[in-house]
Formats: sequence, C-alpha cells, structure tokens
Amino acid sequence: MQLPRRSVRSIQELPSIHTAFPVHYKPVRTHSASTASNSARSPSVEDGLEVVPLERDSILSAPIVSAYLNEKEVFINKQEILWKPLPNIPTSIWSRAWGRMSVKYRVLAVLGLQALVLLTTGIVLMSASSKPNNDDHAEVRRTGGNSTNTSIDAPLERGTFLVPIQLPQQQSSTCLARANESRAWQCAFDMDLQLSILPSLRDDDTPIMVTLGQPSTSNRSVHCSQQAPEIGPTALTTLASSDHGLQYYFSATYDRTVILRQEQLGQDKSTSSPMQDQNKHTTFLPGTSLWRCTFNDTLLEGFIYTEKDAGSVSSGTNATAQLPFKLKLMERMNATGGSPYCEKVTVGLDGELEDGGASVNLTLADGRSGFESVQGNLDNSCQCQWIV
Repeated sequence: MQLPRRSVRSIQELPSIHTAFPVHYKPVRTHSASTASNSARSPSVEDGLEVVPLERDSILSAPIVSAYLNEKEVFINKQEILWKPLPNIPTSIWSRAWGRMSVKYRVLAVLGLQALVLLTTGIVLMSASSKPNNDDHAEVRRTGGNSTNTSIDAPLERGTFLVPIQLPQQQSSTCLARANESRAWQCAFDMDLQLSILPSLRDDDTPIMVTLGQPSTSNRSVHCSQQAPEIGPTALTTLASSDHGLQYYFSATYDRTVILRQEQLGQDKSTSSPMQDQNKHTTFLPGTSLWRCTFNDTLLEGFIYTEKDAGSVSSGTNATAQLPFKLKLMERMNATGGSPYCEKVTVGLDGELEDGGASVNLTLADGRSGFESVQGNLDNSCQCQWIV
C-alpha cells in the first residue's frame, strides 16, 4: 500500500523555542548546555529556562515562568470597547429628500428646473414685445381743442405731396431801409412746391424726416419773384395738439433767392402789389439782364396739422386735395445771415444765369429785431406766411 505524498511546504512550522534572560541577569555556570565553544555564543543569551509561546486563543489562564522569579499565572480577559456614534448634522427636508434621490432623478430634476427658467424668460419677453403701443395708431392723443370735435388724431401719412402756394397771408419787407429796394424781398405766389414725408428707416424711435423743394416734374425755368426753396431732409418734432389736430414742426435755413427785372430794383414802390402783372412761367430770352437778390440763412419754418381744416385752406387748383393735412409755412430773415445783396446776372443760351459783373448791397433798417419769435410782430422784419 502506497502512502500519499505531501509537500514539505504544506507542513505547518512549529513555534520556535527561545531562551531569554534580563540584561541585569548574571548566569551561574553549572553545566554546559551547548556543544559550541564559548567564543561563538551570543553575549546576551545564556543558559536558562525554556519559555514556550503561550496559545491564548483557547485558554483564559496559564502559568508563566521567569528566571529567578516566582511562578506567576496570567489571566486573559476579553473586554469589549464601548463606543457611541456622533450625532448627525441637522438638515432640511429638501436636503434629506435630495440625499435619498438617486443620481438619475437628480439629473432629471436639474434639467426640469432649467427648462422652467427658460420657459418663464421666453413668456416674459414675448409679453413685453407684444405689448400694444398706442403710438402705432395715434402718435399723440388729443389733449385739448374744440370740444365739438370728438375724432381721434390720425397718424401722419407718409409720401410725396404737392403743395400749391397761392397769395401769402402775411408779408413784410420793413427790414429794408429803402423803399426802392423793398422789392428785393418778395413772397412766393402762384407756385407749386413738393413736400416729402420720408418713411422711418429702422424703428419707431427714428424721427420723421421731411424735404421741401421744387416738384420733380417742374421745368425749373427762371421766373420773377421768389424762387422755390430747396430744403434737405429735416427732422419733425411733435408739438402740443391744437384745434386743428396734432401739430408737427420743422425748421431749416437756406439761401433765399428773388429774381427781379432790371428796372424793378431802385424803382419806387407803388401802391399796387409788386406781384401784379407777373406770370408764373415768365420766360426770358438769352441775353436778358436781371437782378438776383440773395438773403443768406433765411429761416423757413413749417407747421403740419393732422386734421385738415377746409375753412382755412386756399381753394385754387385740384392739386390741393392731394395734401391730406393742413400746412403752414413761415419765412423770415435771419439776423445771422449777414447783409443781403443783389447781383446783376444775364440769361445764358441754355437758360442758366450767368454773372453780369455788378452787385449792390441792400441797406437794412436800424434796430431790426429779425422777427424774434414765430408769432412776433411785423415791425422792422422781413417775413412771409402761407397757409395751405
């Protein structure tokens, strides 16, 4: 019968036996316990009692022997360590609920909160942008005026309109000291102008712009009396409402030009109107000598009323109906424009005016005020007013 073979490494090692003595112990040599020589021995290991390691896992007491000491018995007692956990930090209900949630539900909760914030912000922006603006329908509501008129002011219509200028309602040339030079300031009559109210470029905050000048269909021929003004884009400002509706205002300066026949300058002013016997489309032959009088920086002011008053509108041609509102134009000599002058010109072959080589400075009245206010008096002022 063959015995099973076991590996040497599987055999459990026996506990080592070691003999130890205190450092202060002096041995008494009675016999030799080793066959080795004295020179080979360790100085701290001497002959003594054998101490075997004590197995403590199965016994509670066992004797222990020390050299030159009485036998003692060692008792082994197992004692459990008492401990108490630290109290938890107080937390809110939401913190405890959040701590009990899984990672998946935490991510869903964060995404839902972000979606709610974005939705709220979008609703607020949409409500702010869709808020009705009363200015889109009526730029300014009526604050005063005729109690019998209950209509609401209409918005200012944009476009290009024909402005027929008839006889002026007011005119004055008292800023000129000499009577024979007063014809140099004449007010336009029997003339058509073109008023353009331009559309807004970007938004409602952009001011309304207007232009005023000679119609694009005009032949632009030279005629006696005042020439048509040329006013570039000018901003409109809103004034208080009046009996004639919402009031808009614009103002600009330009170089005012008046064409006179050669014999008109220096001629004594008669009782008849200087505009009599002057046709609108008077043409001059080439070589005709004329006077061109210039008033630099003349102030032109315009008042636009959204509600048309048919009682104060000049009735002449059918073109008046093309103007959807009431318009008042006022012109006055500006004190900052310097001294007015007249220069002699000659009609060229192409109808243009050429320099005639002579000029005359007009004499101004002393102490002129230059029409200090829009509704000022006519003393020492040169001004014109038309209502269309």
